[in-house]
Amino acid sequence: MSNGRAGIASRAYRLQYLKSKQWHARRARWFDQNPDQHRCCVCKREESQAKRRLELHHIDYRGVTQLLNGGWMANERDEDLLPMHPLCHRLVHELMDNDGALRYMRSRKGATLQAIAKVRARLRSLIGAR
Repeated sequence: MSNGRAGIASRAYRLQYLKSKQWHARRARWFDQNPDQHRCCVCKREESQAKRRLELHHIDYRGVTQLLNGGWMANERDEDLLPMHPLCHRLVHELMDNDGALRYMRSRKGATLQAIAKVRARLRSLIGAR
């Protein structure tokens, strides 16, 4: 198992699911139901326009199902989605894709949390982030 983004299933997820109306509805519902979490979990900066400025990172894909007809079901649990700025999200994915220990870690959640901690520490050292 890999926490990286290679492979056919991952490509379908990125090219189809993340553009689907099911994902957009699920994403909107997450932001509506979690108004106290409208800040990036990496840099900790709060966003007044969170729906527009933050992305959601999946720490578990069990709620994502592709149907036989090609459609999608979006039943992710709220706690399986983490808000991130696009740059912070990209940095977390780059680390998970390129760090062998994180890429092949048994738990995607564990890999994500370690990647967030590493990116946060690096941001602090570069720009004095909180």
